[in-house]
Amino acid sequence: REKSVATEDMLLDICADIQTLDNAKTNLTSTITALRRLDMLENAVEQLSELTEERAYKEASNLLEAMSQLAPNFEAYKAVPKVCELLSSVRALRSQLQAQVLEEFKLHISPDMSEEVAAMLADAAQVVTVL
Repeated sequence: REKSVATEDMLLDICADIQTLDNAKTNLTSTITALRRLDMLENAVEQLSELTEERAYKEASNLLEAMSQLAPNFEAYKAVPKVCELLSSVRALRSQLQAQVLEEFKLHISPDMSEEVAAMLADAAQVVTVL
C-alpha cells in the first residue's frame, strides 16, 4: 500500500513537471513567433519607405498588404516604445502613400495619357485597394 502511494506521488510530480515544461515550451514558441513577426514588420516598414520614395506602387501594394496583416499582432504591445514607434511608422507610411497616390491621379489622369502612365496608375490603384 505504501509503495503504491509513493508511486502515485512520484507520477503526480512527474506530470506536474511535464506540464510546467509544456507551458514553458508554449511561451517560448509564442515569443519566438512574436519576435519573427516584429522583425518582418520592421523590414516591411523600411522597404515600403524606400518603395514609396521610388513610387514603385506595384511592389508597395504587396508590402502594404503584408504590413496590414502583421501590424494588428502588436496592438497589445503599444506600451513598448519600440512597438509604438513601429506602429506609428506604419500609420505614417499609409498616410504618406495615400496622399502620394491621390496626387498621382490628380496629376496624370487624362484621356491622352501614355501607356506607361496608365500602367503606373493601375499599380497605384492596387495601393488604393489595399489602403
